[in-house]
Amino acid sequence: MEVIASVDGNGKILSISQNCFDVWKLASDELIGRSIFDILYTEDQLTAQQALLSATFMKQPTKFECRVNGATAWLCRCTGPLGGQT
Repeated sequence: MEVIASVDGNGKILSISQNCFDVWKLASDELIGRSIFDILYTEDQLTAQQALLSATFMKQPTKFECRVNGATAWLCRCTGPLGGQT
């Protein structure tokens, strides 16, 4: 099962699929507006930050893997801004 989320350049969750509760045991309304880094394992935060920077500022699609606290591994693909957003 996949969870699809949109985050801004600072990692703030803008939208997230409703099945996040089934996968991560966190409701979407708990996550909207929070930092994605708040729910990641501490050891994985630097990798996620680097991928987000690469996607946002260098517009380089990046694949990375990080774990959500209390869940199994989460494979994520990060891409650049949507629709000309920065």
